[in-house]
Amino acid sequence: MTMQAKEIIEYRGENYTMSNLPLNQFIETNKLKFEAHTTAHWRGYQGYWKLSDDKLYIIDIETSNQNYFEVFNTNEPVFANWFSGIIQIGLGKAIYNDFSSYHENYLWLNFENGHVIEKRISCFINSEEKIKFGKYKDKSIIEVLKGQINSTFNRDYLLKEYLNEVINFCINKDFNKKIIVPHFEITDQIRKTIDDVRNHSFNSLITKNFFAIEKHFYINQDENDLEETEHFSNILEKILTSDYRIMRTLSHKNCINCDISEKTNLINPDINYLDWAIKNVDVFAIPPHLLKIEKLKFLSNFIVKRLNSTIFEYSPNLTDFKLNFNVETLKLNNEKFEKIYGVTYDEVQNNYFLDLNVKSNSEKFGHFLDENFEEEYEDYDYEDYDYDRRSYSEYNGVYGFDDDTINSAFEGDPENYWNID
Repeated sequence: MTMQAKEIIEYRGENYTMSNLPLNQFIETNKLKFEAHTTAHWRGYQGYWKLSDDKLYIIDIETSNQNYFEVFNTNEPVFANWFSGIIQIGLGKAIYNDFSSYHENYLWLNFENGHVIEKRISCFINSEEKIKFGKYKDKSIIEVLKGQINSTFNRDYLLKEYLNEVINFCINKDFNKKIIVPHFEITDQIRKTIDDVRNHSFNSLITKNFFAIEKHFYINQDENDLEETEHFSNILEKILTSDYRIMRTLSHKNCINCDISEKTNLINPDINYLDWAIKNVDVFAIPPHLLKIEKLKFLSNFIVKRLNSTIFEYSPNLTDFKLNFNVETLKLNNEKFEKIYGVTYDEVQNNYFLDLNVKSNSEKFGHFLDENFEEEYEDYDYEDYDYDRRSYSEYNGVYGFDDDTINSAFEGDPENYWNID
């Protein structure tokens, strides 16, 4: 997939990119249809704009089927009086990430009928910010907030791999990962079955809906007795049908310090951990816009339909899930976030803004906020300013000495420095 080109806007004699498409309102009103001229322009056009005297103008357009004059009946800049809404102009270097790009800061402009009615400086906040402590260290906040069940593009494959990893843990004594499963009672019969299946290999088949084990059919086995493969199939059923709201970590005796298998970690969101971190870790806060996520799923358990003693059909029992942070926690999180990152979160705009009453912010971004802005320079009394007048040009500062020192103390020969008292 080709990264899509952004609109270009001229402001104060410089060209910038903007992350909005103000021409779309004009296209919809006039029922225009442009044809893409490159794979970076699936919207059908490339627009060029100018911001002058707090007014927005379009100055050129590129499409494969119409030119600027054909669209606007003039070759002069056209005042964009059709546009009302938000435009963000990227400031500084662009940072590229996969098929998109972003800037650390933006000139945020609110327009009404082509006129700027509000200017602010917004900030890009990374949704992939890593957690720097605890059991989820180096995982992103969004991973913990959503869990794999809400992040994957292939939920069937995720759950099949989860079941396969649980099986590998049980039957392979050399498995070198911990696994996370729902809490269930581990009895002596379960321990014995695990030992048996490790010592007697078996064939199995896993699909996205079915699990089957090949029976051994031991000679002289009582028909009422279950063999180890049947017991093992029952163990898997027990794990899958347990409550996934209550999780536990399992490890082999020789793998106490092993890492947790990623195929079993964070299948569901772990909101309780994030709630604890907000309340107890001073340097932790969740970007508030992430807490506006409304639609999440939670794996409650699996529904198992047994076909015989070694074959069963399974399917996930997914329930709707809402973020359950209380009002006090949300308020604390916002206060901590704004303090840590030095920004203000505007819930209405769902965006982050710098406080322009802070002198360093107004000095850095005043040029973009006011077309008449001029930087202030402090006046120095250079007669009173004691600066280094020494010269190092004649001997290139060899051995760290200036020219006068070499000429006077070393008689013009830098190699005499070793004889100085």
